[in-house]
Amino acid sequence: MKTEKVIQTVTAKDENIKISPTGIEGLDFLLKGGFPEGHVILLSGGAGTGKTMLAMQWLFNGYKKNNESGIYITLTEPITKALQNISNTEFYDKTVTDALKIHFTDLRTAIQLLEIKEKSITKNDIDKIIDTIGQLVKQTGSKRLVIDSITALAYMLNEKDLIRYFVFRLGTMLSTLNCTTILTSEITGGGSSVFGVEEFISDGVIKLESVKIKDDIIRKLQIIKMRGIDYIPKVVDFRIKRDGVHLLLKILPELVYRATNEKVSSGVSGFDDMCYGGLFKGSCTLLAGPTGTGKTVTSLQFINQGLKNGEHCLYVSFEESREQLLRLAQSFGWDFEKYEKDGLLTFLCSYPELAYPIEHLIAIEEIFEKNKINRIVIDSLTALANVLPVETFRDFVKMIVSYCKAKEVTSLVTAATATLMGSETLTEANLSTLTDNIIILKYVEFSGELGFVVAVLKTRSSDRDKKLRKYNIISKKGIVIGEALMAYEGVMTGTSRKIGKTTEEKLIDEFNTVLGPMGLQSYNEIALKGITEKTITEYVDSLKSEGIIKKDTAEKFKQNCVSILNEK
Repeated sequence: MKTEKVIQTVTAKDENIKISPTGIEGLDFLLKGGFPEGHVILLSGGAGTGKTMLAMQWLFNGYKKNNESGIYITLTEPITKALQNISNTEFYDKTVTDALKIHFTDLRTAIQLLEIKEKSITKNDIDKIIDTIGQLVKQTGSKRLVIDSITALAYMLNEKDLIRYFVFRLGTMLSTLNCTTILTSEITGGGSSVFGVEEFISDGVIKLESVKIKDDIIRKLQIIKMRGIDYIPKVVDFRIKRDGVHLLLKILPELVYRATNEKVSSGVSGFDDMCYGGLFKGSCTLLAGPTGTGKTVTSLQFINQGLKNGEHCLYVSFEESREQLLRLAQSFGWDFEKYEKDGLLTFLCSYPELAYPIEHLIAIEEIFEKNKINRIVIDSLTALANVLPVETFRDFVKMIVSYCKAKEVTSLVTAATATLMGSETLTEANLSTLTDNIIILKYVEFSGELGFVVAVLKTRSSDRDKKLRKYNIISKKGIVIGEALMAYEGVMTGTSRKIGKTTEEKLIDEFNTVLGPMGLQSYNEIALKGITEKTITEYVDSLKSEGIIKKDTAEKFKQNCVSILNEK
């Protein structure tokens, strides 16, 4: 996310505090500008969490972006190895080290020169070590100092009293330097330090963690404290790339966005009728149902309608490839490849586990900003839910829904229900409360055969058709909504029971009464177009014009059919 658009002012509790940007975009956003100059920052975390990488990046950014020289003091690995580890990064610049703008010192060598015996260090020895660090900073004129790590130095001491003395003596010395300092600290469990005293000499504490979430390892950063300035203490995911540490900031607009009375078509006329005119522009619709009920087909129809309107559309798929979706759309007569070439349609297809959830959101945001998206499909949320903890998944849905609303983008998200016949609750991850509309697709058994039924469970700020309706998936048409399901009960619970003749059966009886042997065939012809008052009227009028039935018979036929359709 482009945080430079967001950072406008630096908020400091003390107006005399000067802020030094870290040069790490996301971190400066959380710090509302950067580190306070002259402060001591404890950077704690377990092995492999990125402490050294972040500290090195901060050092090189200091000189290249702020003209602040620095010094790196190591106690954990030889300098040659430390430089080798960052040699392939984009922030490393050999000319900077060759010009001695950033110095590298191995404190173990200095300890040997001071003739200090590591196994029997005294308070006097500690004073010598602390003074040596201070002299190195002054001699090099460094404005940024990294000690990597304070834990390794403290482990040279055998007694807790010596450790406490060392830590507080170091804190006193650092407070006299006009230098901003990062102390790295190795931790293996909870807390922010190994010895329980390091954070007390630090003006700020930043904690890094590597967290296993299902089969993935995710790095996380949190600012625990930062004296003198306001900051954002949120836990943020981050990655380490060739150009350094990347903080993946969450997209969460304020709960302020325009609500419109304008409705747009879902692309399925029957859904529009059931929602009394379509979906509100900028609303989010959850389409739920078991596999094979037409969720993806409905999603493609939703996108196709937007494309026909000249809208910019985004199809996000976590289960199917672009090629599969293009082929499926083509089978219904929708040439999505043409719209894609024209720049109206964008596909974003990726397995959910290949990126952090926030990275998927950032990718979506970048497409929104580039293409001015009007409609989006996310197919399906279930693929994400299968690889994420419930809380992380809920955050993802909340952020994407909020972002779409803020942009007035009409969204359709799909979710698979667990069983073919029964109804499940949609509340485990609060999906039912986060979305504006909920449409359920179901398999239902009718006289030993499987059929499809659709129900609109919820439409926020609008009334809806509360009837269950049959539907079919028809070649070259897509989803076609049919008659209301009038003669069954228990359908939504999976225990459907017939309690009378259905609307379809009553209509077929009427067709057979009027047309005799050709009644069923005639009904089936109309059913392909969708059984509505309009399609029946047009068909009966054609029979009348061809002289197949008389005028008075035709009028009575139409009246009876309309009466059956309007039965409650």
